[in-house]
Amino acid sequence: MNKEIAKIAKGVIEFLKAGHNLNLLPDLIAALEQINRQINDSNKAVVQSTYKLTAIEVGQIQKALFYIFKKKLQIVNQIDRSLIGGLKITVQDKVIDLTLDHTLENLKDKIDHD
Repeated sequence: MNKEIAKIAKGVIEFLKAGHNLNLLPDLIAALEQINRQINDSNKAVVQSTYKLTAIEVGQIQKALFYIFKKKLQIVNQIDRSLIGGLKITVQDKVIDLTLDHTLENLKDKIDHD
């Protein structure tokens, strides 16, 4: 741990002690971890596919997502063998469902409503 971080941590502990709130330390740590995850997740795209994507495919997806989100995203490929085909991309709370499963479900809904 560098000196600046140690100084900040010590200041937080002293602040909690002064207010007799040292018992809040675990909740504070949990809140900071959640904020950190949110910050890191904002730069990550989870791409579900039926197979491991190649480096070229990852690069193409990254370029397309840069066009949409205006920032470079880290691509995390998750294999989902339950998919028939295509990709499902999640960036924070946004989902881009390009799976064959989703396409077929939309087609079924359209047929059912016509």
